[in-house]
Amino acid sequence: MRLKSLVLLLFCASVSGCPEPQPIEPPPDSELPPPVTQDLVPTGTSDLFPPHPGADEGIRARRRMDLDQIGAALKVATGGQEWTDPDTGNLLFEELGSTLGRPDHIQRTAWDLEPSMLFQKFMGDAARDVCEKMKEADLSSTSPILMKHVGLDDDLESNPEGVETNLSYLLLRFHSRDISEGSELLTPWLDLFEAALSPPEGEGPTSPASAWRTVCVGLVVHPNFYSY
Repeated sequence: MRLKSLVLLLFCASVSGCPEPQPIEPPPDSELPPPVTQDLVPTGTSDLFPPHPGADEGIRARRRMDLDQIGAALKVATGGQEWTDPDTGNLLFEELGSTLGRPDHIQRTAWDLEPSMLFQKFMGDAARDVCEKMKEADLSSTSPILMKHVGLDDDLESNPEGVETNLSYLLLRFHSRDISEGSELLTPWLDLFEAALSPPEGEGPTSPASAWRTVCVGLVVHPNFYSY
């Protein structure tokens, strides 16, 4: 194409010259086709509220935390207490890891997170250990955690409002459930506290501090603590 243009230029230079190219005039508006409009945003109707899900839609089975998560949650909830071997001081969640589902990457490569009877047994042992430590720490502390809103001698007769406030606070601390005082959801825990204050016939009286230790054990072994 460039060669043809060069030949035409040399030819025009050897003769009288080539005519000047005339500009192409655009056609008048009257001859242009009419514009075509396009609606690029289709419209429709919608509801402000999504449809209500079905009865079983979006529901999954509860899962329990693994040992590392349970140990961390227990430490936070109890103010730093851990389940340890009384002789060696080793963390028992570490020593019993293979028994409680920790993978060894030889025979098992994934966590076994079934809440088996053996798991329930060890959770009870851990709860009694850390809750006893929590109670003893409260007895010698000016900033108690287990008995934050009650005195050492307070019970349902002397300070019912304080007992309910303390139970509401403990449920939020251990189960992340915000239950206000006076709610019927506190009734099972009030019954547990009252039952812990009334030992079987023939046994000595139980102190309120020991009753709060029993409530602590109940909070730890409850599925709301170790499952999600």
